Amino acid sequence: MLHNHFPNLRRWLLMLACMALCTGTAMAYDFEVNGIYYNKNGTVEATVVSGNGYSGNIVIPETVTYGNDTYAVTAIGESAFSGQSYLTAITIPAASRPSAVTRSTIVQRCRR
Repeated sequence: MLHNHFPNLRRWLLMLACMALCTGTAMAYDFEVNGIYYNKNGTVEATVVSGNGYSGNIVIPETVTYGNDTYAVTAIGESAFSGQSYLTAITIPAASRPSAVTRSTIVQRCRR
């Protein structure tokens, strides 16, 4: 009976659920500092992850402070710079340096 009074309710709820899921997965990071997005790896380490609109020269710090906590930046996610065609340079600290295979993947994905 309720269905007859609200014929578009089911469609509207489905659309709302899809929008909520898409929004949640598009921004999958724990925190952002100075335009760089990070995920926490435990309590003292962080990984650079995919973010919106990386461009220009990016300098990844050796450590990053968020709130009252300082994290060592120890990794760069495989897709961190995927599709970021406006990047001109990425400076990576020695502690975060990826392997040659990962470096080529980072460069290839920036070009797409």
